[in-house]
Amino acid sequence: MFIMLPEFKIAFEKARLVNEKLHCISERFVALPDIVDAVKELSGYDIRTSFLDFTTLQTADNNSNEDNLVLKQAGAMLGTIVQGNQKKAQIVVNEVKSAQQKRFATVHELGHLITSIPNYSYVIDNDGAFTLSTQINADITFISEEDCASSDFLKAEQVANIFALLVLIPDEITIQKMTAEGPDALAEKYGVTPEMLYSRMLITCLLYTSDAADDKA
Repeated sequence: MFIMLPEFKIAFEKARLVNEKLHCISERFVALPDIVDAVKELSGYDIRTSFLDFTTLQTADNNSNEDNLVLKQAGAMLGTIVQGNQKKAQIVVNEVKSAQQKRFATVHELGHLITSIPNYSYVIDNDGAFTLSTQINADITFISEEDCASSDFLKAEQVANIFALLVLIPDEITIQKMTAEGPDALAEKYGVTPEMLYSRMLITCLLYTSDAADDKA
């Protein structure tokens, strides 16, 4: 069963703040630079983005085929460094991905940044920290308290996916709207894929189920 973990609540709260900055309305396609600027203002990070063909990348351990495969399939990577009052973030996007995947991957990494829940972290010293994360997919169909309790990586990925889906796709997406306009047309309107639309609707369904369970408790 879906449980509203504290980390998920952070994703919802940060998405709400970003959407307020963007003055989002249901029929509006939100430009990616505007989302970056909103997160920059709210997080205090100097955010830079660049593009790279991830198929050319290689992990330090040349024998780690699994790590290399994950790296090459990633949609984006986020590196941050905090040193004193300076907070810098670099998002590197996999340029071989589709426009929709690159859009989602970028906002996913912004989700890690604004929630302060990266999926990997290196601490440099008491005054500074370096974090690294990679975005793989937009899937939230396996969200569960049990799975997330056993994997901090999975929990962090779900937080970032939830944030991205809430920022890119409005609450008004319903089964009725999907039926009336068609998933392909709606996906094109918001710059996402139909699969991302279904994941966004799933969040609403899971929340409804969770609220209903709380009411009965």
